[in-house]
Amino acid sequence: MNILVTGVYGFLGTAIANHLVEQDYVVYGLYNKTVSKTLNPKVTVCNNLEDIPSKIDIIYCCHAAVNSGNLVLDHNILEEANINATKLILEQFPAVKTIYISTISVYKNISIIKEKSKEQPSSYYAKTKLQAEHLFKDSQNSYIVRLSSLYGPNMKENTIIPNYVNMALQKNKIEVWGKGKRLQNYIYIKDVLDLLTRLITFNDAIDFPLLAVGDKSISNLELAKTISAQTQANIIFINEDSSDSYVFDNTLTQKTLNWTPKFSIEKGLMQYISWKKKQS
Repeated sequence: MNILVTGVYGFLGTAIANHLVEQDYVVYGLYNKTVSKTLNPKVTVCNNLEDIPSKIDIIYCCHAAVNSGNLVLDHNILEEANINATKLILEQFPAVKTIYISTISVYKNISIIKEKSKEQPSSYYAKTKLQAEHLFKDSQNSYIVRLSSLYGPNMKENTIIPNYVNMALQKNKIEVWGKGKRLQNYIYIKDVLDLLTRLITFNDAIDFPLLAVGDKSISNLELAKTISAQTQANIIFINEDSSDSYVFDNTLTQKTLNWTPKFSIEKGLMQYISWKKKQS
C-alpha cells in the first residue's frame, strides 16, 4: 500500500511517516521548506506534487501554516498553505482516501465540546482550516480529524508544554500566568498515531469530524504541578490570563474507531521530560 504524507517535515507529519514505514507501508512525503532531522530515510520525499507517483492509496494531509505561541502569520500565508495547497492535492488525487488533519480551534469555548458542536472559528488560522475541511464535504472516502494540543518528543518549542518544561529544567521554576485556571486539552503523539493508523482499514462513511483529544482537560496550574512533581521546579504566578478554557467529550469518536487514549498527562509528560533531558 502506498501512502502520501503531506507536511512530512512537521511534527505530526514526520511522526506518522516514520510510524507507517515501521509498519512496512511504502511512504511518500511532500514538503515545502523546512527539513526534519528525524525523518526515516526510507520515506521518499518530494517537493512537488508532480513528483508523487500516481498510484497512491491513502493521503494524510498534515500540511498547515499555524499560528502558535507568539507567531502570527499573514492571512495570505494561511490561505495559501491551508486552503489552496489542499485544493491542489485534491485535484491531483481526486478519488484517493484522505485523512485531513484539522484543529479544535474551529470551535468556540462552550461548556463541553463534542464532535457535532457548532463551529465558531476563534482566529483566521481556524477559519482557513475550517474552509479546507469544507473541501471534503462531498467525499465519502475522507475523514476529518480535529486535534487538541499535540505534544511529545520533537514538538515545536513555542507552546506551553515545552515552555514550562524548559523553564523547569533550565531555571528550576515554572511561570504560570494568572492563577493558572485556564483549562486546556493535550494529547500525546502516540495516541494520535494509534487513531490515525486505525483509519487505514476503516472504510465506513461518517458524517462528523473525529475528535482526537486527551482523556481530560487540565488547568495550566495542574500542568505546572505535574511538571514540577517530575522536576522539583518551583511554581511562580505572574501577569494575568483571560484566555478561553476548553473541555471535550469525544465519546462518539472513541466508539466509532474502538479507540481510546492510553497516555495520561502524567505518563506522556514523563516520556517527554525524559526525552528533553537527553537533549541537553
